[in-house]
Amino acid sequence: MTDQRVLSGIVHLWSYQIARTPAPRTLAGEEIAAAAGAGAGKATDPPTWFQGHIFPSQRGGQQYALLGVPAAHPPPIHGCMVSEHDRPMYYDVYIADYADGALAIAGRAKNVARSGGSGDAVELVLEGGGGAGGPPPQVQELRMSTTRLLSGDRAASHLLKYAPDALIPYRGDRMDAGGDTADIVVCLGVISVAFVAKH
Repeated sequence: MTDQRVLSGIVHLWSYQIARTPAPRTLAGEEIAAAAGAGAGKATDPPTWFQGHIFPSQRGGQQYALLGVPAAHPPPIHGCMVSEHDRPMYYDVYIADYADGALAIAGRAKNVARSGGSGDAVELVLEGGGGAGGPPPQVQELRMSTTRLLSGDRAASHLLKYAPDALIPYRGDRMDAGGDTADIVVCLGVISVAFVAKH
């Protein structure tokens, strides 16, 4: 028997360069494998990973954590399908909730495509269950679209208010809104995630 539930709402996420801030190796006690050196859209772009929060539109909905790392096993792409300067970006995405005061994996999606080129505005698409093969619950579909982009001081102020720990890789232990904020970008947008759990 298969059940499906949909989580939709607003999302904010931010990216880190892997060379400066390595991606986490575990989430909620689960090991995360990321492809080293993957995830960039242009040959000159540094590899990145992202994290953020989902705020469900359902009443009484709790906040979820979102983590995306370069896909450990991206699908093969024939060279004639992409330009020499751009290559597709794929991420393994993990969604976690804070059930009973502890972080727990709520869903996994493998090989989520990041579209829209290599710019800062993140667009994520998964159709048809890229999470197949892992433990349940899996993500059948995922769509995330950036509707507003914050950068520099505005992005730093947003993170200081909503996710102050996200500033640590940029500033160390200093948690004020000052300092060099040129590399900080926050994507605000909408997200819809369809989970499928097999019984």
